[in-house]
Amino acid sequence: MVERSRIGASVHDSRCCSTISAFSLASPLAARPYDLRHAAVSLWLDADVHAPEAAERAGHGVDVLLKVYAKCIDGQRGVASGRILEALSQ
Repeated sequence: MVERSRIGASVHDSRCCSTISAFSLASPLAARPYDLRHAAVSLWLDADVHAPEAAERAGHGVDVLLKVYAKCIDGQRGVASGRILEALSQ
């Protein structure tokens, strides 16, 4: 398990537990674990996971999530309009 590190800090520069194998540390994916979290949160929002749920899973507050990841939910006006119309017709 990797402990929290500075944003953008390399795993190699952070303290980590001995459970990370040399193979895992050598992976380019381990260079900046923050990038992996960012990719995951972007995927969740694109998959229509509700912001409070995505924020909790990412360890953010909803306000931070919406500020940082607003570009991930930008351009979904058509989807939102369709859902509003569907809700109003029920």
